[in-house]
Amino acid sequence: MGMSKILGEGYTAIAKRFTVSRTAVRCIIAKYKETNSVRNKPGHGRKLNISRTLEKKDVSKNPQTSAKMIVADLASSGVDVSRSTVVRALHRGGLQGHRPRRTPLLKEQHIKARLRFAREHLKGKDEFWKSGFGNCFISLGTADTFRLLWF
Repeated sequence: MGMSKILGEGYTAIAKRFTVSRTAVRCIIAKYKETNSVRNKPGHGRKLNISRTLEKKDVSKNPQTSAKMIVADLASSGVDVSRSTVVRALHRGGLQGHRPRRTPLLKEQHIKARLRFAREHLKGKDEFWKSGFGNCFISLGTADTFRLLWF
């Protein structure tokens, strides 16, 4: 739009060309004359309740911290925010919630133990495998839910 005014076109002609109102053309040209740009000025919008350093610091200590826990921590320090605000702040800081691995990485001793078990039960002992050992679900006192990890 700036070049159209430089070329000598009036507000009405520019407004028709870009299908906007004359008032919009006038405001944009005035902004361009004032700032040499038509971009919006920074600083518009509501100010953040959570500083970026605070949100990064809390989660980098313990990536298993949930958004609810962060809300509780902030509430105890006098900052009243919602869970969705905390999640948005974490996303803005470059952190994403990821589901943890179902099984931890195997260590050398675990690999050896599994190989030993497989070799022992490779041949024969059909009664062992027919007993349904492979179809059972064992929970060792942990909940079947998961928590997001932030990294």
